[in-house]
Amino acid sequence: MAQPRAQGEELDGDITFISTPAAVPSKFTAKVDCGVDTTNFRAIHNPPLPAEGPGNESFSNYLLGGLLLGIPIFIARSIGGGFKTTIFFVILLSVPILAAFWSVTSA
Repeated sequence: MAQPRAQGEELDGDITFISTPAAVPSKFTAKVDCGVDTTNFRAIHNPPLPAEGPGNESFSNYLLGGLLLGIPIFIARSIGGGFKTTIFFVILLSVPILAAFWSVTSA
């Protein structure tokens, strides 16, 4: 068995340290600051630049509002509920409707 070390005893003699290699210069250079940090590592993929992502042509606020209100109103009216039932379904279904809408529009 190894001898127990005293508390606070350092292990500097037991560890061989290697020097950290210098950072590789970036191969990707943007002419202007696009607001997105970019990397040059193979394991970390660069995100799409803001100009490359989907824009307002695929996203409709009117459609989102219609779905957020229309689906709970339709369900509440189809089961014979009133205003309080509609509010309950709005609260219950808002997150699933948002998740479904965003996943469809971002695909």
